[in-house]
Amino acid sequence: MGGKTCLFPFPWSKLRLLSVVDEFLFLLLISLPMGIVALAHGLALRYDLFPQTKIPLDFGLSFRGKRLFGENKTLRGALFHLVFSLLGAYISGLLQGPLFRSTLPFLDLSENFLQVGILLGLGMTIGELPNSFIKRQLSIRPGMRPKGGTGILFFFLDQVDMVFGIWIFLPWVAQVSFRTFFLHLLIFLIFHPLITYIGFLLRMRRTKT
Repeated sequence: MGGKTCLFPFPWSKLRLLSVVDEFLFLLLISLPMGIVALAHGLALRYDLFPQTKIPLDFGLSFRGKRLFGENKTLRGALFHLVFSLLGAYISGLLQGPLFRSTLPFLDLSENFLQVGILLGLGMTIGELPNSFIKRQLSIRPGMRPKGGTGILFFFLDQVDMVFGIWIFLPWVAQVSFRTFFLHLLIFLIFHPLITYIGFLLRMRRTKT
């Protein structure tokens, strides 16, 4: 059988060997909605938009006497993930055909933007929750990290937790491989700290990293 090995089975006749450049461009299109979400949610945090939706996703529940996720994981964040992922997926679909036609074998975003937007929004929210749960159980305050090796581990998780969440769903709708996944991790390890720092400078975040 030719073509790439996918995480989940797809019709082999439709697969072809794609270059790393094509994968990179496809992942940029997939990441665009995430960037739009980050901007929109940053504005919501700075100006406290829609305060009535700041309902904690854990509803104040605790485990071993400690909050499940804490006050910072809210319904507002989940709604912003969903709504602006849909907007971003629609924009990515508009850009893909004219500018990035080589990425169409992965997934035609113009035809599937609704499905992709919903799955991206859910993945972003779900991806953050395990990281928050572990931090709460270790009594690490939101936005803070311990020192040493544990701090390095949490720095890594803070950059890529959304990627893990997205990849719960992405292989079901796109023709992607393990190489695509690791390339996505690399992209986020490079760009996410930069985006976070810009958000700090714009007073959308309380921490630099």
